[in-house]
Amino acid sequence: MGKKVDTSYVVKLEDGNYQRWKMQVTLVLQASEVWDVVTGTTPRPGAPAGAGDPDLRPAWDLKDVHARAIIVPLLDAKNTSHISNRCNTAKEMWDKLSSLHDDSSNLNKQNTLTKFLTYRIRPEDSIVKAYTEIEDLSRSLGEMGIPVTEPMVVTKIVSSLPDDYQGFKQAWDIVDKP
Repeated sequence: MGKKVDTSYVVKLEDGNYQRWKMQVTLVLQASEVWDVVTGTTPRPGAPAGAGDPDLRPAWDLKDVHARAIIVPLLDAKNTSHISNRCNTAKEMWDKLSSLHDDSSNLNKQNTLTKFLTYRIRPEDSIVKAYTEIEDLSRSLGEMGIPVTEPMVVTKIVSSLPDDYQGFKQAWDIVDKP
């Protein structure tokens, strides 16, 4: 029970990367054999409804602590504050994070669309990093049912370029587009 699994490759949950984080953490929790506690498939024995053998509670509690010990270090400060003092079990944590970040929430749709529309490439950022961030936002919007076409992504990238790229922007304007 509770196999130790490497989490060094897992990204911390922050705005805009919930789907990636969720996929990585789900795999870690499954490999650690605590996923049933996180999903609620295995409820706490002897819980208020009196279901199950209360003698099994210490083993369940240990699995729950193990799951929480995986989840919490993989959160940024903002997400940690969302669950601290409010969530007593791994399931409560998982459900709270899901409700905040699930792609179907209107708030998440609005935040992601705003990030896409207002995205600016900072002078210190590489173009490849900016492209990846814009593509991630575009993909997230698509998963939320807000389609973003390839021409929209290209337009966003070109319009987001810093002033140092003014010559490129002007050249791009005169290129024949298919």
